Amino acid sequence: MKTPVAKARGKLVSRRAVFLGLVISITVLPIFWTILASFNIKPVDASSSAAWLVLPSFDQYLEVGVAEPHFANELVTGTALSAVTTLLVNDPKSGQFLP
Repeated sequence: MKTPVAKARGKLVSRRAVFLGLVISITVLPIFWTILASFNIKPVDASSSAAWLVLPSFDQYLEVGVAEPHFANELVTGTALSAVTTLLVNDPKSGQFLP
């Protein structure tokens, strides 16, 4: 039995959906913050209102290419390996992971 928490557009939202939405938001927020920081987009601490310093720059990424010349190859290899591993342990009939 699902307990309704809120009613949105005629649909009931269960406690589980609210909890999962909260957990996903908390999980994704630091990753999003890190991506913004990598592009040099940072909050401004000097003002009393919420403000962002938006001067996107890819200089850090160019420095990674100079400091680690094989970074692109390592990134592609790691991504391909993880994708193939995921496909190998996934059961196509049921859509669930194999033990």
